[in-house]
Amino acid sequence: MSVVLKYQLGPITTLDLPPHSRVRAVGRDANGTPSIWIEAEHAEPGATRWRFMVIGTGWDVPAAAAYVGTIFPTDLYPEVWHVYEVAT
Repeated sequence: MSVVLKYQLGPITTLDLPPHSRVRAVGRDANGTPSIWIEAEHAEPGATRWRFMVIGTGWDVPAAAAYVGTIFPTDLYPEVWHVYEVAT
């Protein structure tokens, strides 16, 4: 059985997750905090280290980074942020 987990994103966020985890969404949570939602197998043993980087429009994208999603602006938060998975 799987579960969806939510994590707040900082400029660089490192997470230890079950091996077959999947990113389901990025966006702002109910408090406006940049967040990522990940689906993971509830009882899957082991952990895989994932690292996410949040960058602004016009910033350099790290080499070998994989695009995950964009956090779009709201009336209260006008910035646009792009989330990438980067090597750990």
